[in-house]
Amino acid sequence: MLTGQKIFALLFLGCLAVTPMIVYDKVYADKLSVPSRGGFFNMTSWSLNVVNNVAGAGGMVGASLRYALLGQHVNARTATKMSFHISLFSLSGLSINYSISALLIKNNNVSILAGSLSYISFLIIVYPLIPLMLKTPSLKFPTKLILLMTSVIEWFACFGIVLLSNTILNLNIDLFVLYQSYFFSAALGVASLIPGSAGSFDLSLTETLKHAGVLPNTSASLLILYRLFYYVIPTILAVVWFILLKTNILQSKANK
Repeated sequence: MLTGQKIFALLFLGCLAVTPMIVYDKVYADKLSVPSRGGFFNMTSWSLNVVNNVAGAGGMVGASLRYALLGQHVNARTATKMSFHISLFSLSGLSINYSISALLIKNNNVSILAGSLSYISFLIIVYPLIPLMLKTPSLKFPTKLILLMTSVIEWFACFGIVLLSNTILNLNIDLFVLYQSYFFSAALGVASLIPGSAGSFDLSLTETLKHAGVLPNTSASLLILYRLFYYVIPTILAVVWFILLKTNILQSKANK
């Protein structure tokens, strides 16, 4: 049974999981000499990143939104290029967590399933090297490491919602099986370029957990909480913020 405390914990973690993405916008704004302090910037950045999670497209939507938020008052080419380079890091955390999960578990059905797509696994594992090795004079190596660690924390926070849901529902799914299944499914979901990985992630997670002996109904319960507290509720909050923001802008123009 979901108590008020459990619902609050899921809601808090669901909103918190988006927060690391603000670092991307902070770095972006800093490199373009755009002001990025205050709650207004943080909330707007948070809301845009929530929309990016729903829209998906492998980080390309995030690059466009980042430019829309911060790049309008600087050189368009510079802003777009910087946004693209930063967006490359957003998937690095997924790649690293996937690589760790592949090393943690061997000789189980989930590992066999992942291994059957070894060419995809190889691409996922080597992906973090791309943004690190890419020549970007405006992004020094320490900044790249910060972006890389931000991505790792971001994706692990996403997994934390699944892990907390597993605990709250008393599903007793093995931690390592859940870890590997989640990141394998997340990688396939991102590769599908379907908005929010809708369907592709859900089907993959259900099937990989099924290979580990978890019933589809159990996986469905897990997915419902994950979708609700990481996608649906944060999206509602983001829409409310944008409505308030738009209303405030219109009022400001009317008062001039």
